[in-house]
Amino acid sequence: MRRGAAAVAVLGLGLVSAGCGTTAGDNPGGYQPATATVPANSPVTVTLTNAGGVEHSFTADSVHGSADADPGEVNTIPFTSPDSGTIAFHCRWHPQMTGTITVQGSSPSAR
Repeated sequence: MRRGAAAVAVLGLGLVSAGCGTTAGDNPGGYQPATATVPANSPVTVTLTNAGGVEHSFTADSVHGSADADPGEVNTIPFTSPDSGTIAFHCRWHPQMTGTITVQGSSPSAR
C-alpha cells in the first residue's frame, strides 16, 4: 500500500520568526523532520500541504488547532503559541505520524 505524503510548514509570525518544513512520504515513519521551534506568546500559522494520495491531518494536542487535507489540498491552522513548553501534533488518520513544536523564550510583548 502506498502511503500519502503530507508537508507541514510551521511559521511563527511574531516579531521573531521561526520556520521549518516537514514531510511524510512512502516511509511509514511520519513527518520528517518531525520538529519545529517557535517563539513564545506569538501568532503561529501552520500550513498543511497534502502532496499524497490519502487524507492527512494536522491535529495539535495542547493548543486549539487542527485541519484535514485531502490529496492535493492546502489548509492553514492559526493559533497563538503558549508561554513555554512543547506542542505535540499528530495525524488523526495515521497515528504513527507525530511531531512536536518547541516553544522557546518569551516574546517582547510578554516582557
